[in-house]
Amino acid sequence: MASTGLWWRWSLRELRQRLLLVVAIAVMIGLGTGLYAGLTSSSHWRRQSYDASYARLNVHDLRVAVGAGATVAQGRLAAVVRSL
Repeated sequence: MASTGLWWRWSLRELRQRLLLVVAIAVMIGLGTGLYAGLTSSSHWRRQSYDASYARLNVHDLRVAVGAGATVAQGRLAAVVRSL
């Protein structure tokens, strides 16, 4: 079994030979992680903003109308909307 020192020397030698590649990979991982964290942290705010915008503009994602005199079982319309 090889010693730990041998593994460190081998790893450092490979790192020196491929330094540009290692740095490029590290930059890509850093950018990807930062972008993912930035975008996922704004999703809660974005949903709240959409709801507020729709309310102010009186815009609807879905509008349901029931004809005059028609009856619908209690909770039926809510169940249909939830299934969408």
